[in-house]
Amino acid sequence: MSYFSAISSVITHCFSMSSLPNAKASKAARNSSKAVKTNSYRTILSVSFVTLLGACATPPSQVIVAPQISQAAMPIYSGNNISLAVVDLRPSNHLIQILRKDKPAELFSPAQSLSDSLSASLSQYLNAQGLSTQGGVTQMKVSIEKALVSVQQSMVKYQASSEIRLLVNINKGDKTYSQVLTSKGNSNGPIKADIAVLERDLNQQLGKVISELANNPELIAFMQNN
Repeated sequence: MSYFSAISSVITHCFSMSSLPNAKASKAARNSSKAVKTNSYRTILSVSFVTLLGACATPPSQVIVAPQISQAAMPIYSGNNISLAVVDLRPSNHLIQILRKDKPAELFSPAQSLSDSLSASLSQYLNAQGLSTQGGVTQMKVSIEKALVSVQQSMVKYQASSEIRLLVNINKGDKTYSQVLTSKGNSNGPIKADIAVLERDLNQQLGKVISELANNPELIAFMQNN
């Protein structure tokens, strides 16, 4: 073998030996990349699963309006007929708002139209008093001006204030009757406000207002006066 051939063989052998670590390093890098990708996929799936669980655990953003009237209706009227209309004049639809510092308000709206729910409850109560609401010359209009439970929520306690305001207008021939009914309430407690409790209290308050409306002595006298 010539001198130059020997040198060429040595150089080729050296390059071959040096490529082995690089090949191993390349294979290790590929394996590491696969591991990173696998971990990334697992992380994404874990985050998605936790997010899904969080969404399932989030309380519904609606409340059920079902006024609870504790005072039983007594028969007062006989053969009277009126046309009943309940309208909602509130600027916003939500009934409960939970306010936290530096966070967006959490709003809860009625699952069914508030005006429809109040109309059904009031109509049922007036019917039990002997006053038909299927239609008549006398017109009773109930306007919902305010119905809201506002909660100030902190880390350790909450304070809730509620207000319901109804405007009643009755047209009976050339005679008119107007009345404003207002109900306010306050509650507080430790930790976090319970939506179910707030919903229950609101329905009790609505039931009380309906009872006060239907049993108001002045309204009854107006309706009975021919």
